[in-house]
Amino acid sequence: MEANWFIALPFPAASLPREELTRLPAGTRAFAPADLHVTVAFLGAIGERRALDAWARLDTGDALPLPATIGPRAVFGPPRRPSALGLDLDIGAEKSPLTHCIAAWRNEVRAAAGLAAEERPVRPHVTLGRPPRRTDAAWQRALAIWIDQYAAHIPVTLERIALYTRAEPGDWRRFREVRTFPARSGARQTR
Repeated sequence: MEANWFIALPFPAASLPREELTRLPAGTRAFAPADLHVTVAFLGAIGERRALDAWARLDTGDALPLPATIGPRAVFGPPRRPSALGLDLDIGAEKSPLTHCIAAWRNEVRAAAGLAAEERPVRPHVTLGRPPRRTDAAWQRALAIWIDQYAAHIPVTLERIALYTRAEPGDWRRFREVRTFPARSGARQTR
């Protein structure tokens, strides 16, 4: 099975309140702090060459670092069978720098990969975990409590952008950064 590729802004897990990754409803598969990200463009199973073509087209200009505000907890997908749990960013700020940049970048890189434009509205968010494959009434109640117990609005700065794919077998992470800009200190990955 071909690995999926995507371009995203690595999310600084240190910006989250400590309990965010430890108090998800029981049974939720939490992401490791190093796997947290804000998706810019999902590319799918397009192969490495096309993914690198998309990455080469990306022009961030002087947009980085990007300020954002961590908003409320959120459920993604159908409410009774969600696909992910996370946090919305810049909620109600349609003209925020983060929303503007994602809108400007995503279809540019999708076109470079030979993909159709993304039609859905931009919804900046960070996924914290995936729910269990089967949820029951108890999990749904825990989810409702989890959502209702959080209302903080915390500033965060997104400093890098990266091209990701699935992590290597045996790796503790879900995702692997293939390219990053600006490069991390000591990293060999370049734009």
